[in-house]
Amino acid sequence: MISDSRKRINQAKAQASELKDLRQELFLSISRVDEELATLNKEQERLSDSIRDRERLLSALRRMPKEILAHIFVHTLVFPFPRVQPPSPRSGDWSVFPPSRNPLLSIALVSHNWKDVLVAFPNLWSYVNIVVDRLPSNSYARFIGKQISRSGQSLLSISISHGGGTGPSCALPDAVLTTLFTAGHRIICLHLHLPGRYFPSVQQLPLSFPILQELYIHSSSDTAEVGQHLDFDYVPQLRVLDVTDISDMRSSSPPWDQITQFSNTHVQPGHGPPVHSALVTLKAMSQLSVCRLSLDLQSLTPGAAEEATLTELKSLSLSSVYRQGFGLSPVIPFLLSHLTLPALSDLSVTCLVGVNTRDQDVTFSSIRHLLERCSSPLTSLSFNNGEIRKEDLIDIITTTPTLQDLRLTNIGKGALTKDITDALGDSIDDPNTQAKALAFVPSLHTLHLIGHIEFLTDDLITMIESRRACDPCNLRSVNVCRFVDWRREKDEEATILGFQPVLEALREEGLDVTVSSRRTT
Repeated sequence: MISDSRKRINQAKAQASELKDLRQELFLSISRVDEELATLNKEQERLSDSIRDRERLLSALRRMPKEILAHIFVHTLVFPFPRVQPPSPRSGDWSVFPPSRNPLLSIALVSHNWKDVLVAFPNLWSYVNIVVDRLPSNSYARFIGKQISRSGQSLLSISISHGGGTGPSCALPDAVLTTLFTAGHRIICLHLHLPGRYFPSVQQLPLSFPILQELYIHSSSDTAEVGQHLDFDYVPQLRVLDVTDISDMRSSSPPWDQITQFSNTHVQPGHGPPVHSALVTLKAMSQLSVCRLSLDLQSLTPGAAEEATLTELKSLSLSSVYRQGFGLSPVIPFLLSHLTLPALSDLSVTCLVGVNTRDQDVTFSSIRHLLERCSSPLTSLSFNNGEIRKEDLIDIITTTPTLQDLRLTNIGKGALTKDITDALGDSIDDPNTQAKALAFVPSLHTLHLIGHIEFLTDDLITMIESRRACDPCNLRSVNVCRFVDWRREKDEEATILGFQPVLEALREEGLDVTVSSRRTT
């Protein structure tokens, strides 16, 4: 009997222990549930706050006048579609323009009010992106017809580009050509970004657009004679002409004497215009005020070349594109030597795009000779990836009082010396005010020097302080980056660190100043 009682006691203890364990597990479960409930409550509060914030924002948007909403909606548009590299080189195209959904279609689904805005302002639908791919012609007709119908009588900006399909088609769909014909009287801006094989079909309809002001033509694949397929029949208002990878524009017939802004660039080496041809083209544009030109290195044949005087040209951007070959010469000096630009105020030159080698110093020398010959009122000079003779740079600094913005990038050795900082910091006594006045480039507000810099940081600080002591001081931005090899990298970093208090003091006084270094191989 005693034995049985002891067994029952042990069983009771075991059951009690199990119940205690169960109670502990229940406590833990309840604790976890409480934690999850707290987390859910916090998430609920966060979402509620987010909803309230969005409601406040949307409420403000709903109360906005339709004119403001329409202005906001315009900034959601992507026109034209951006160019990207093709996914496969087998397509033969250098670039393609994949389509994306028109954001206005999504905006129309947000609310009746927003949809009403899209109806009330048909100009929102006046930016038409047409991507030519392998769709049947009736698909283009439906899409184009709907958007042009929604645009009312608004002036149209149309972009026709290639989506990268590898189909055999070499012609624009009939619906696209019909659009150019029927809506031509409303087109103010036209982009043609197409493989070269499509341009012969464009010739089916002469480019007769009575109000067209801007024309952008881009051949996105190798082609022999694109320009001959562009028949400019009637474009009396054309002012902006931008061509890419088309080297034979002279074989077309644009109204050169109307053009005020011209750009001829290329993505692929070898597709830039011959420099003699470029000079003939420039000479024909008597109203030209803004020009961007990209030229390949090329053989310069002896003989007379056209001399071009462009009295209206104010902004000129030049670049030379590297390509392999024998007997290829720098083209920018040749071009500049045949130009007279008495009104030039903005000059940008980028040398040898596509290669790490710097251009010869003759290119920068040609800039100096141009300014000497033309007495141009230059206010902005940018030069990238070339050698510079110190004498040429000092001459420009000391003889161009109108210069306000000087940016020299990736410059070789021997140019950026203490003589440069001395010239920039030189001052004279003003007899009228008895104050110090800057001797050279008094209006300079931006100075960026990047390359093999031979003046000391001390020299730079002295120059800055000298200019700031003069009246008036226009200097607002200074960016100096010194190229150093790995052996001097640590020393240069330590030197720059030591000048940080001085630089910080200049920043507090309002000067945007940066001094840094970059390792070169």
